[in-house]
Amino acid sequence: MNVSIATTHRRGAYRKDIQVLTNDPVNKEITFSVQATILETLSVMPAYVDFGRVPAGARKVIEISLRNNGSEPLMIKKLIASPAESFHISPPKSFSLKPGEKMQLALTLTASQRTGIIDGFLLIKTDTENLPEKSISVRAEIAGSR
Repeated sequence: MNVSIATTHRRGAYRKDIQVLTNDPVNKEITFSVQATILETLSVMPAYVDFGRVPAGARKVIEISLRNNGSEPLMIKKLIASPAESFHISPPKSFSLKPGEKMQLALTLTASQRTGIIDGFLLIKTDTENLPEKSISVRAEIAGSR
């Protein structure tokens, strides 16, 4: 029997019980417990970016921290902030993170004159087969002047 754990949206402690039905009259059902600690190769803090209420036409910057928790160097091949007319990520070029290394990025919101909610994302593309990309949700509310 093979057991796999989908770890895409999980972090930290994880436990899963697996029930197996048998033809044994004494032990018709056996439960196996699988425990794991799921470590992220690339951690992003904050894991969700909320700019909150921002006045129309204003700019606001939020710092984002990337950390390589793996044992091998990790190449960040591309950073994409979307929608591009509202969000900009700096530095936009590719870079490498050594094991344990951390890098600060600046995510800038340039609020349009149009009020309302902006839902977007920051997409981080890597050279790692097990983590080709990671997406972080980004949100802002553009408020009109009072």
